[in-house]
Amino acid sequence: MSNNIHVFEKFKDVDRKFKSSLINDVQGMLNLGEAAHFAIHGEDILDEALAFTATQLKSMASRVSTHLAEEINHTLKFSFRKSVPRLEARFFMSTYARDDSHNKTLLKFAKLDYNILQLRHRKQLSDILKWDIGAIDMLPDYMKFIYKTLLDFLPEMEEVRSKEEQTA
Repeated sequence: MSNNIHVFEKFKDVDRKFKSSLINDVQGMLNLGEAAHFAIHGEDILDEALAFTATQLKSMASRVSTHLAEEINHTLKFSFRKSVPRLEARFFMSTYARDDSHNKTLLKFAKLDYNILQLRHRKQLSDILKWDIGAIDMLPDYMKFIYKTLLDFLPEMEEVRSKEEQTA
């Protein structure tokens, strides 16, 4: 066991089980669960932590506020480590805004940054949407498959963009 993994031992009791006092700390359980997703092969304590937090968080979701239950269910479904960072940023901004102690300036900056990048992606997408399947003949053979795949994927990207505009 690496030295860094020993830090998780403090969450266990004398019977080598995770302390029952942890189940009263929702944010702590969320953080422990996220940390456990960084486990690599052979780090059994992190595997145990993941199973423990998943079980406890599932039972907590029915006993907490709607907003906290939403965060718990999202975390159980999508860990930060295994998610698309920009989608996680959007979710985090919405939950962070509901936190009474949030930093208004930081939140405003994060939303501005997110929106600027989204506008850049929309411009790129609209440029791509001008592409024409007839132009495929002008490409070398090795690029035709990629071009066709991208064109087939564009309607799905446009649908996602439309849904985002409706919810924004």
